[in-house]
Amino acid sequence: MVEGQPTFVDELPKMLELLRGAVVVGHNVRFDLGFLRKEFRRSGQEMAAALGEAHVLDTVRIARRRFGRGGNGLQALSRRLGYLPDIAHRALADVRSTVAVFERMMEPIGGWNLPFCDALLAQGGKMGLLPLNPRESLLPLELEEALEMRKPVMMEYLDARDERTQRIIEPRTIRRRKGELILIAHCQLRQAQRTFKLERIVQMTRIEPTQQPSLFPAPSMPETPVEIVVSSAQPVQPPAPQLLSADVQAQIDDLLLSGASQSMGEAESQFLDSHLGEIAQLVTSLSDDEFSSHEAVKLLFSHGSRPWEDALTYSTADVREEFASRPERGTYSSQEVAFTSLPEEGAWQDIALLEEVQDARNLNGAGVEACLRSLRSRRGFERARLAGYFDDAGIVRAAAEHCEHPVSFAFLAPIARDFAQPSTLRMPIEPAYSQPLATVEFASPKHLALVEIIRRAYKRRAMEIDRHDKQARLGKT
Repeated sequence: MVEGQPTFVDELPKMLELLRGAVVVGHNVRFDLGFLRKEFRRSGQEMAAALGEAHVLDTVRIARRRFGRGGNGLQALSRRLGYLPDIAHRALADVRSTVAVFERMMEPIGGWNLPFCDALLAQGGKMGLLPLNPRESLLPLELEEALEMRKPVMMEYLDARDERTQRIIEPRTIRRRKGELILIAHCQLRQAQRTFKLERIVQMTRIEPTQQPSLFPAPSMPETPVEIVVSSAQPVQPPAPQLLSADVQAQIDDLLLSGASQSMGEAESQFLDSHLGEIAQLVTSLSDDEFSSHEAVKLLFSHGSRPWEDALTYSTADVREEFASRPERGTYSSQEVAFTSLPEEGAWQDIALLEEVQDARNLNGAGVEACLRSLRSRRGFERARLAGYFDDAGIVRAAAEHCEHPVSFAFLAPIARDFAQPSTLRMPIEPAYSQPLATVEFASPKHLALVEIIRRAYKRRAMEIDRHDKQARLGKT
């Protein structure tokens, strides 16, 4: 079909004349822009530099805001909007379908007379030629939705002999191997899990509910008598598989590619919250060097209240200056009051800042024991350690006996090893975290990692309690 036709490099000058200053409109356009970017590079140019700050509109994003997720493939959307193309999955035909879909979705809100800013609003905001997040989904729409909704799709695939085959697959996940994106899926043709290179997928078609779910029904298995052995011995539980450093980034990528997370920060946070127990197990199973170099541990420290390496350079004056930069005034109970605004990242980052303020005040005015039993921040811990507050083990044990916050007790626990958790704690520390805490060296990476694990566990539990309390007050439980 393309034999003897001009190459991308041959046509690039004409394309640049059309594209410069234009708005790029496409259906699941991020996927197409990925290929376009590669061709620009093969031509010795960078797409963003060649086209400048071009605006992008994605009809998939517009459709999702209007119709919800699922069923927004180009052909299904065309039929929904009353456009019936003569042919599908061909370049010019799909361009015409995209134009028709875009026009019909814009009609109710102004059509071609709609201000461009309102068109951007219809897709949920500005979109550029390059993804803001380097791991933003670059998958075909049908595959992206199949991964997200756990639905089978019909795939046309070029096999090892470059022959086209059709098969129904149930996508499981995406992995990157040696720079290539690999789809892992259950293949109904082979009745087994298989891997497929994304670059060899010709097309995918969403299977409608009325379609036959399988090309080849699974053969019925003969019934085999099963021997049941009754034993009085206690079953031996297999040890939980250890979290491997090499698997961390792949699992985070899975969260992004499946749509479970909308940003890299959210995916990393979800990964940490779901693996706290496994990271705690690494304390006892790895050497100090192996532990410190583990990707999950490095990620844990990078997601703490503030970067740990800045602990010695951030002063009380810095905290005061940050708060002073965010004053606001508003009306509360018919009175105008002054307050400090919350950042957009959320209230928990403000709590972290307030904990640093509290520790700084205690270090400057409270006694040693009072300071230690309310210690909450990394910076406060480091400053107290440098000031010699942990030198007297008796004072540390006395402070541990009256701790109220789990994080405060976690900072002191390696010195106060012979003390059980005090009854004054707001929430008890789970054995999975408290037991290794009694074995680690004070102020070591393993100790500080356990502190961050306990901090995240407390935060998660506190948010659950707060959510339940709000639902109860609203009568939703």
